[in-house]
Amino acid sequence: MVSSYIFFDKYFLSEKIKKKSKIVSKNVQVTDFNKNNIIRNLKYEISLSKGKEYIITSETSEIEEIDDYELVTMRTVKATLIDNNRSPLVIKSLNATFNNSNYNTTFSKDVSIEYMNNKILSNTLNLDFKKKLIEIYDNVIAESQYGIIKSDKIVIDLITKKIDISMNSVNKDIELTKY
Repeated sequence: MVSSYIFFDKYFLSEKIKKKSKIVSKNVQVTDFNKNNIIRNLKYEISLSKGKEYIITSETSEIEEIDDYELVTMRTVKATLIDNNRSPLVIKSLNATFNNSNYNTTFSKDVSIEYMNNKILSNTLNLDFKKKLIEIYDNVIAESQYGIIKSDKIVIDLITKKIDISMNSVNKDIELTKY
């Protein structure tokens, strides 16, 4: 019975996040604003399983205590997901909300994603570590060396790296412009 559980856990349960993170900040200035903490130049470095990393920085952040976790509202944000092949996926946005208990992050306003020679622009991106997905939506434009794609939504599976491109309405088509 125990060996069955170990086999199931190893091969069928989703990849686990190691609860190892640290806050690294340079020139930290903490001020009190509306009973929340405002922090300048905040940086989280999170070690994920199998050598993967998540690093997120912001020029200014406000930390709000909610029950047993902190919700961090960030401004002028850069996040980097590094896979086990050391290939970075870089996300930049004007705003983000970071949950420090599960590391899920919602990026908003002027979101850009760069991976290898590809760039995606949108207004909103949800990075969900539990579902192992990146959901990009709201005015999505993807550009590669082959052309430009305009769609309503792009979903990237963080494990398989499979990408789904879709429209919200069946009556609308994905726009593709080839170079």
